Amino acid sequence: MLSRKNKVILLLVLIVTVAVAAQAGVLVINLLTTNVNYTGAPLKFEAGTNAGNNGINGTAITVDIGHNGATANLTFDVPPGTTYVIDALRIKNYGTSDLYFQFKTITAPDTTMFTNVSLILLDTNGNIIGTYDVINGTSSLTYFTIGAGTEYIVAIKFVSSSGWTTGATTSFGVELQYSTNANELNYGNLG
Repeated sequence: MLSRKNKVILLLVLIVTVAVAAQAGVLVINLLTTNVNYTGAPLKFEAGTNAGNNGINGTAITVDIGHNGATANLTFDVPPGTTYVIDALRIKNYGTSDLYFQFKTITAPDTTMFTNVSLILLDTNGNIIGTYDVINGTSSLTYFTIGAGTEYIVAIKFVSSSGWTTGATTSFGVELQYSTNANELNYGNLG
């Protein structure tokens, strides 16, 4: 027969054993391997016909196109009122199939300076394809479609607000998200 002391020790060992067993788990690791091939982007930014020309105040419209046409940086002056910067930038599909694309505002412009900043897409004949409101992040279409070999002109519309002041600066950032499948654009907010 076990003594009272041995019974307490046995009970404690049993409790610890059960507690450890209850905490035990199994870690399973599955391996995913991928092969990634770098290809050039089929949808690219290009400098438009007004890139490098003097803008409304005599200052050149600067357009810097990044590596493989994947980025574009524009710099120009905008006077008060409503101003259009037309054909400083283009978007071209170098691929062999239609692409679907949308814009997403990353950084909105200063709304004390502008009440509206919009991207207006035009075909090369000047017909409006659709618009994107940079401040509100809304589009006239669910997504835009661009055929293989097709090029669109980008016009940027600025409407200044009463808070507009000479010498002030602002910037905005917009992503161009595209796919061969329009449904994949629903995943554009993944980050």
